[in-house]
Amino acid sequence: MRKRLLLVLPLLSACSQFDGAKLEAAIKSKFESEKVAVREVKCPAADRELKAGDSFTCAGVSGLGDNFTVKVTQKDDQGNVNWELEGKLFDPVEYSEKALGHFTNNRKVDCGRDRFIAVKGTKMTCTVEGGKSATVEFKEDGSPDADGLMAIIGGN
Repeated sequence: MRKRLLLVLPLLSACSQFDGAKLEAAIKSKFESEKVAVREVKCPAADRELKAGDSFTCAGVSGLGDNFTVKVTQKDDQGNVNWELEGKLFDPVEYSEKALGHFTNNRKVDCGRDRFIAVKGTKMTCTVEGGKSATVEFKEDGSPDADGLMAIIGGN
């Protein structure tokens, strides 16, 4: 799931240029309001003109330390933008519940509690009832590759 949001904020400075600092703060604040930790967001918007249709990317670091990208498109010449996360917001509690539902032995799976941004290479450790654990690595599209987890759940 790519995250699309319209930020209806006056993201412009006093001289009618784009205010990158306001955009960075708005993106970070939106993730935090959804209980997703983000260490930083940096946008190359210094001295950027306000122009409808102009696109650029912002770089971020997730709470897990993974790099992620946000694609930003200016909606108008007033500083209003759409932005889209290149990755997924991931809920490990929901994933743990789905993993439990896919196997007949009903062993509980715990992949953590905190939502996070998943991009290619993000790793999550899941523990299966009985003490075994597996690392789940995320693929290019931000979806989990759970082969290791399935092996230990189905292996006992």
